[in-house]
Amino acid sequence: MSVTPTEQFVRHFAGAEHEIYRYVLALVPNGSDAQDIVQETAVALWRKFDEYNPNEPFIPWACRFAWIEVCRFRRRRQHHSLSEQTLALLA
Repeated sequence: MSVTPTEQFVRHFAGAEHEIYRYVLALVPNGSDAQDIVQETAVALWRKFDEYNPNEPFIPWACRFAWIEVCRFRRRRQHHSLSEQTLALLA
């Protein structure tokens, strides 16, 4: 029986979600905000999953999406306690 793309995505994301959350939480101090960002990241990952190279590690690929979602969150909230350059160094 072959594994569907949906099943592949769920397996990858389920195995990486905790690490993605930790990554986001290092950039956004509020746990609730971090969880919202991880959810947005999951949606973005699902939309682009057909572009994922299974020969590459999933977590670094996913964290690039999470970074984009953190930046979007900061722009929406106009949350400027740390500059984007500082955040990039932390990431």
